[in-house]
Amino acid sequence: MKIWVHFCLFFVVLCCGGMALAQEQFQSPPEVRSVNNVLNLDLRVTLDSVEVAGRMLYTRSYNGLPTGPTFRVKHGDLMRIKLINEMPQSPDEGSTPLPHDFPSRINRTNLHTHGLFVSSKDSSDNPFIEILPGETFQYHIQIPESHQEGTNWYHPHRHGSIWAQMAGGLAGTIVIEGETDEIPEIKAAEEHIFVIQSFSFDKDYTVPYPDPDATTFGGIFPGLDSTIFTVNGKTSGQITMRPGELQHWRFVNAHLDNYVYLTAMDESGATVPMYRFAVDGINLKQPGNRDSILLAVGNRADVLFKAPSQPGIYTLRFVEVEPFTMEITNHDVITINVTGEPNDMPLPASIPFPERLKFIEDDEITNTRTMTFSIQTKESPFNIFFIDDKLFDASHSDVIVRVGDVEEWTLVNTSTEVHPFHIHINDFLVTEINGVKQDPPVWWDVMNIPPLGSLKFRTRFEEFDGKTVLHCHNIVHEDLGMMQVVEILAKETTVDDVNPIDLKAVYPNPVVGTMQNINFDLPEFLMDKPISIEIFDISGKKLYENVIIGQSQNHFTVDVSTYPKGSYFYKVASGKYNNTNKFIILK
Repeated sequence: MKIWVHFCLFFVVLCCGGMALAQEQFQSPPEVRSVNNVLNLDLRVTLDSVEVAGRMLYTRSYNGLPTGPTFRVKHGDLMRIKLINEMPQSPDEGSTPLPHDFPSRINRTNLHTHGLFVSSKDSSDNPFIEILPGETFQYHIQIPESHQEGTNWYHPHRHGSIWAQMAGGLAGTIVIEGETDEIPEIKAAEEHIFVIQSFSFDKDYTVPYPDPDATTFGGIFPGLDSTIFTVNGKTSGQITMRPGELQHWRFVNAHLDNYVYLTAMDESGATVPMYRFAVDGINLKQPGNRDSILLAVGNRADVLFKAPSQPGIYTLRFVEVEPFTMEITNHDVITINVTGEPNDMPLPASIPFPERLKFIEDDEITNTRTMTFSIQTKESPFNIFFIDDKLFDASHSDVIVRVGDVEEWTLVNTSTEVHPFHIHINDFLVTEINGVKQDPPVWWDVMNIPPLGSLKFRTRFEEFDGKTVLHCHNIVHEDLGMMQVVEILAKETTVDDVNPIDLKAVYPNPVVGTMQNINFDLPEFLMDKPISIEIFDISGKKLYENVIIGQSQNHFTVDVSTYPKGSYFYKVASGKYNNTNKFIILK
């Protein structure tokens, strides 16, 4: 493999009372905008040579970029993203499946739109889709008119592949524009997007395939010994500002497992305040200046940075914290060159708060629950990661709620390592951390559960029914089992059975060998009711349809022996009841 070495010639320049090294100007990732309320994009997932921070890595990427393109949309827009999996088959693609909560078949992929309040069903933000190498899947993600504007992001979410793919750079930003962007002070401010990533590789400058016989935690990806901390795929960059100028900075922590503190400082080390007005794509009720901003894995922050009145060289420092060892590494990635004629730009007088996210009162709560996050060595030679003493099982719904439910959850961490908690689709209002009430409570979609501590929040399950997931957003923890299925039942449904359809014949996925049938075991409440069963391939083509009227049994078999290998979806419907899921066939 060729390794390209880039030599940088540095010039020492006198700069308004300070000495600075000439640097490449900072650049945000390329953008794709919606047109006529539709964002159309072919998003190719490749395994190929990509330049990252001045070196060539053989890595997984979106459209050949170290950081994926930014999607810029508005309320009510439709995102039509054609995800094209151009990665090769993994060496274990046709072998006997490994335990479900272990990295395997790492070139299967899908897409999660992190932070978006959208459907989790069908071709929307569905974490159970698997797109095999050589397959293409058309996503249709409809953003509601009621969606708040803000900074969100996207990344793969195929269980068992997430770490390997994000370690290679699969992440990008989603910006939803709205009322906030039209505030005169913000509209006049230059905008920059900062995507924090960690690229891991071995001596061949790639992420190795997992070792199914690993006996140590570090042996899962053998030979992996190097990591680069980057912002937009770079390790340095310069932003030029005039004294008093205001800029809008959007931060995304797409790191694999480490949390990050952001600090701006002058040459003496004195901090320069940053005006934080949104977290996780949600405007704050009480925005304000901060000397340091914490980003857990998956967090976002919107900041207005006002250049000091004194010209000079300033630094935006990224303080990386490893959650297990608590090792701290300072990355002075961004140099801020304040120079030229003053341009005193004011901060906005106020920031609008999202109408949809009202405070949750005590009398709204319909249920409470407690979950325990733990690290154990049970049934494994190394640490694995549990919620309520269970590993992730895609066939079982651990949390069952209905549209309209309002719940208060307490999350307990019995380990000495922080766990960044995330739930898809639904934001949550954090009210207590380690028993200390938060004043004011703040809406998030990722929040650290402190080591040997607790987190309490309230959340509404609104509008969207379907299955989704909650998990620790430390990607290692997630791929090794710290995740659960959340099933949100439609408000009108009369389903009393937790898992109404049992597809043991096709679970765990994939099924290896010649498969003749899939079996549908339907719940008793559908007995004697009209039922339709449909099967689709990954392109959406209907392969099978059967309408059953007045049946007296709840078990049905469908012959799939002639289907080629690949990903498929079944849909069972009766009246207002609807269940959609996937299965995979390997020959």
